[in-house]
Amino acid sequence: MSKEKIENGKSIESKQPNAIITSYGIGYLLMEIWNIIFGAYVFFFYETEVGLYVWLLVLGYVIYALWNSFNDPLIGYIFDRPNFLWKKWGKRFPIIVGAAIPWFISMFMILTPPNVDPVEGAIFIFAWMVFATCLFDSFYSMFQNNHYSLFPDKFRLDNDRRKAGGIGLILGVVGTTIGGLIPPMFISYGDKSSYSIMAIFMVAIASFFLILMIPGIRETREMKNRYLTTDIHKEKESFFKTMRKAVKQRNFMIIVFITFIGDVAFACIMASIHYLVKYNLQEEASFSIILFAAFLLGAVLSIPLFLKLIQKMDDNRKMHIVGIILLIVFLLNLGFYWNLYSLIIAVILLGVGQAAFKVARFPCLADTLDEATMETGAHQESVYMGVQTFFMRFSLIVQAIIFAVVHVLTGFDALNERQSDLALFGIRLQAAIIPAAFVLFGLFVFLKYYDLTPEKTAINKQKLKELGL
Repeated sequence: MSKEKIENGKSIESKQPNAIITSYGIGYLLMEIWNIIFGAYVFFFYETEVGLYVWLLVLGYVIYALWNSFNDPLIGYIFDRPNFLWKKWGKRFPIIVGAAIPWFISMFMILTPPNVDPVEGAIFIFAWMVFATCLFDSFYSMFQNNHYSLFPDKFRLDNDRRKAGGIGLILGVVGTTIGGLIPPMFISYGDKSSYSIMAIFMVAIASFFLILMIPGIRETREMKNRYLTTDIHKEKESFFKTMRKAVKQRNFMIIVFITFIGDVAFACIMASIHYLVKYNLQEEASFSIILFAAFLLGAVLSIPLFLKLIQKMDDNRKMHIVGIILLIVFLLNLGFYWNLYSLIIAVILLGVGQAAFKVARFPCLADTLDEATMETGAHQESVYMGVQTFFMRFSLIVQAIIFAVVHVLTGFDALNERQSDLALFGIRLQAAIIPAAFVLFGLFVFLKYYDLTPEKTAINKQKLKELGL
């Protein structure tokens, strides 16, 4: 049970037990499992295993992004509107649970396209990919938007938020471990059916973790009462008016932007792993386990250090700057490895950089949502999460365009086991050097425009307490 402090008859803050924080954090584990699988396999699978023309593949990703641009914010808006479920089941809980299983199954559909000739049946394969990825995105958005939206309302103390962010980061790494290490055990290059078998096994694993997540996403009686007393009686604005308000929240949009930049970098890294293994290293798919393990080793060993650092600094903005700089440095290091051992060391350091980048992400996001709630007078986190999720999905489109341009300019041939030196350097470009340039640009934007200092966030939290929000 959470511990409540009461002031003037109102609950003003809540300390959550570690078991509930951990259970909630399993949601990050599930998202990371499927993010890794989508990022590491979908583009590679359709280009090199199915044989779909690369620009047709990019077009599919663009359609997916257009669907996403409509789907994510609309889902956020719909689930912020009062309905009969709120009083008994809560605002977020039934949506998270209801979306999970269809979300898992849709990945199996993505990796099981029609078995037709990739030239004569290209349109059929293309249509299947678009339908399956859009289905995946719809259920993912329902799950993610509502899971993220629980964070600022369920964890209302700074210590709780940092602990939840830290535990979520650790469980996210566990999800990355599962999504990175287990699938290659089932994958064989040249065997499309092995990808379907892998997907079935991963659905079973994800379903087990879903059960463990349920206690952490249940909303307390106090949370339900807050929804019913502050949100349900507030007149709801139109969808587009609410969207305009969301994008006008400068600090929130800066966090969305830096998250988008980080996701572009991470998408490029994950999607490049099997290109590196198959073409640069000339190894079997199972060898990718070593690279995933190296990345995870760096992340796991460094997370406790960064968690201590953010608590000591007591400044989410400053910690995020440190993380962004480290990610840039270690991305550039990855782009210029010279042998297998230096590659493994570079991947370990990249894990350190990724952990540093992410450790302040959720505390900063929660700070911006507090600011938005204070200024609008209502909890509309799902709308804001819908805006963020749109940009997160768009990162996959940027990754696809980067790959297509690099492959065309460097003469990459997906059906040829041996690539030219220029094509092999192109894989380095797409994996590390181009992402580093993106993150560097993100750093300049963050330094110039994000201004939520500890003093400002403290003022915002006090105003939320005064408003009963």
